[in-house]
Amino acid sequence: MSTFSGQTASSPDGNASSNGTPAASGAVDHGRDGHKPLQDTSVGKAAAGPVKWLDDRVGMAGLVRKNLRKVFPDHWSFMLGEIALWSFVVLLLSGVFLTLWFKPSMTEVVYTGSYAPLNGLEMSEAYASTLDITFEVRGGLLMRQIHHWAANLFLAAMLVHMLRIFFTGAYRRPRETNWLVGLGML
Repeated sequence: MSTFSGQTASSPDGNASSNGTPAASGAVDHGRDGHKPLQDTSVGKAAAGPVKWLDDRVGMAGLVRKNLRKVFPDHWSFMLGEIALWSFVVLLLSGVFLTLWFKPSMTEVVYTGSYAPLNGLEMSEAYASTLDITFEVRGGLLMRQIHHWAANLFLAAMLVHMLRIFFTGAYRRPRETNWLVGLGML
């Protein structure tokens, strides 16, 4: 076969080298991505024997493979629901931490905290406690920022997840209840 601008020539048996000449018959194939294929190990062979024997009698490999594809889908858009779930968990945990120091009172107080530009000003006790969390509680500003970004990520992931569900038609029967619950959460 001939070569054109950087392509390699193949021999009749399919072996090729980078200079266009046929590769040696004992050449190692590194696969399409250039990595060596995994080598069989004695442990792998030993484990494969009983597993194959059990699968020949029970026939569960196809069922397990099918169910694992449902648990671990192969498209990135299926991760949006999990991103929303885990950002909600972070939101709850950081919210519990912030609740320990926040005072939700609208009572007017004079600020006497460590943030000098606001010292001596009247403000609500809620705002003063927020400043105290930020400047006086160890890790308070970090927790406020984590809470803030988890809330933003949660809403964005929920919105994109709901759009994916809508445009792919995944809200239809038997999942219409899940769709209504998701809409209610937004």
